[in-house]
Amino acid sequence: MGLYYGLFCMSLLHLALLYAVLNEHQGFTTPVEPIENAGSPLRSRMARDYRENSASAPTEIAPASQPLHLGVTTELEQFSSAAQQQALARLRHGGLTWVRQRFDWRTIEPQPGRFEWQAADAMLTNIVQSGLTPVVVLDGSPAWARDARDRAPHDNALAPPAEPVTFARFAGAFAARYRAQVRFYQIWHEPNIAPHWGNRHIEPVEYARLLYMAGQAIRAADADAQIMTAALAPTADRGHTAIDEIYFLQRLYASAREFDTVSSDRFLTTLAPAIISTPAEARLFDAVAVEPFGFDYSVLDSRQRLELLNFQRVQLVRRAMVAAGDAETPLWAARFGWNTRADSPWGVVSVADQTRFAQQAVALAQSQWPWLDAMGWAIDQPNAPAADPIWGFALNDQLLAALTQSPPIASTVEPLAVDAVSPQQFWLHVGLMALLWTLIAWRIRAAWRLINVSAWAYKFPAHVIIWVILVWLYVAAVWP
Repeated sequence: MGLYYGLFCMSLLHLALLYAVLNEHQGFTTPVEPIENAGSPLRSRMARDYRENSASAPTEIAPASQPLHLGVTTELEQFSSAAQQQALARLRHGGLTWVRQRFDWRTIEPQPGRFEWQAADAMLTNIVQSGLTPVVVLDGSPAWARDARDRAPHDNALAPPAEPVTFARFAGAFAARYRAQVRFYQIWHEPNIAPHWGNRHIEPVEYARLLYMAGQAIRAADADAQIMTAALAPTADRGHTAIDEIYFLQRLYASAREFDTVSSDRFLTTLAPAIISTPAEARLFDAVAVEPFGFDYSVLDSRQRLELLNFQRVQLVRRAMVAAGDAETPLWAARFGWNTRADSPWGVVSVADQTRFAQQAVALAQSQWPWLDAMGWAIDQPNAPAADPIWGFALNDQLLAALTQSPPIASTVEPLAVDAVSPQQFWLHVGLMALLWTLIAWRIRAAWRLINVSAWAYKFPAHVIIWVILVWLYVAAVWP
């Protein structure tokens, strides 16, 4: 009989743990309250850049009615200068206003202090002359700057530097050289998932340090620069090699307290003598960037749950920003889209659905999300083999037209309904949890009275050791 009671109690305990884990990742969704926004300064600045670079600039409009700025991620390094100009002209004539281009620190500064600017010079000149606004992604690391664990034999060129100050010096040199051409900087790419944070655990605080030091160096060289977070990848994980973008952003906000004042920042003291003569405003970022890929789901899927990867997941990020008291900072969908390749790790949709969803996504954001400044399609023409599933995102002419000629929202997207929690559901949840833990506590107390714990531990020491190891493995596997 005691065996059955023990099994029953253990079953209840495991059910409680499972319920707690599921509730942590799923939770109850709450309505998203509309947030009044008269138009963000960054969107106004983006409009100004577009007018300055474009021969056919739009007329001046009030910030609240400014259009959503559309762009795309490019990989221009694969083309000759003439081919770059042709590719950029196609995007500009198609109606896009900006391109997001990665600049690899490894290729620009292969040795400490030795810069090779030729390719970057040509690329940025072509972007600006095409009438498009460049959004620069500073990413990657040369071997000389990496930690030993990120060098050979486990070489990882996407790893961050061993010392953030080395990257900050590079970022400052880049901004000093291109301050007349570049205003928007994105620091790193997808630091919340492997392999983009090297052969180590994902650590938001370490990324915050890198972001802050690079941002300060850029602002010291160009006071007008706008610093964006890295584009955070969508993931439902919360472990060592991936952290969901909502929690990662919350950790960034918590880390920002360390950088409230330049004088009290212990990390900046190593940077300031080398780079900063007049300390800039100690602000971690000017915009948040995410990647709300649609995966297998329609734009109309309005569910907002941590374990669900869909396009409207971006609203969870917005709610985290508002909860952190940062409602004024704009949000960028730096990369979004739906993939059409059957072997895609980003889900798969038909070509017709891809075009339709792209059109609906732009219409939805334009009409209902004033806090979203810009949207960028996932990729123009990938620098990858033809068999790579990234080609399922490639921006063909039909897709480009769909993005830039979105119909009114009423013709494409139905009114959205977000799951709400009724008081009855809330108190049912609380009552069931209280009942469950009361039952568990009652059975544990009864078992404790019946079992001589000291004698049991003495008689079965191996059992105690095994349980300690199992608990340690459980914590190590799922924390944080």
